[in-house]
Amino acid sequence: MKTADFISMEHCPQSNAETGAGRLGMAGFTLIELLCVICIMSILAALLSPALKKTRDQAKQIVCVNNLRQLGDAAHLYANDNDGGLPLGYVKDGSVYTYWYDRLFPYLKNGNIMRCPGLKKNTSGDTLEWITEYPAGKYNYTKVQYEQIGYGWNIGTAAGGYLDGAGYNNLVDTNKKLSQCWRPAETVMAADISPWTKYALCYSAANIAFLSSIHAGGGNYLFVDGHVEWLQREKAWASPDFFKFARD
Repeated sequence: MKTADFISMEHCPQSNAETGAGRLGMAGFTLIELLCVICIMSILAALLSPALKKTRDQAKQIVCVNNLRQLGDAAHLYANDNDGGLPLGYVKDGSVYTYWYDRLFPYLKNGNIMRCPGLKKNTSGDTLEWITEYPAGKYNYTKVQYEQIGYGWNIGTAAGGYLDGAGYNNLVDTNKKLSQCWRPAETVMAADISPWTKYALCYSAANIAFLSSIHAGGGNYLFVDGHVEWLQREKAWASPDFFKFARD
């Protein structure tokens, strides 16, 4: 072999196949590179988390709106079967209490419509159980305590003794008829419930906490004409006429 050829071969770089170090350097990551990737992924997750939560909350609100629309349909069907009359918040017969949702349940057949999916705790702070079926019977057979219900029936305002809403109870009130409502598109029938109340939706000028803030600081409201509207809690609180069924 000539000297020139020997020198040329001596200075030729070795291939990656001939050196383990070259092979590992091409296929692997250094510790710093891995830490950088993990850091970037953590930042992206932190940035996306609020957006994902907002999307989930919006989905729950959409389901809630649909629930209230179905409750409105059930209330109108009930009225058609009862000479135009709506159910009272509850009826007491001896020791038996029949609530408004007992009256509407036969027109729904699905107890989960009775609660917004965003509501996870009852008024006592206990985890809610899903309502899976409606046992046979006419009324008062839902076997569901009012703490499990996620919507309140409008019983009116504190100033009106809770007698100016869609109906309180048979001890102090009588069934209201749809024809008595003077502003169906501006009068609330039912709405998201507040942790301070149970089966009823109450308005008090002295306590804004009686109104719900479950959806972005407000709640969904079912009006007598059947439409559902989201209202910021402060706006609902500033509108006592929304809770008055008949003209003063």
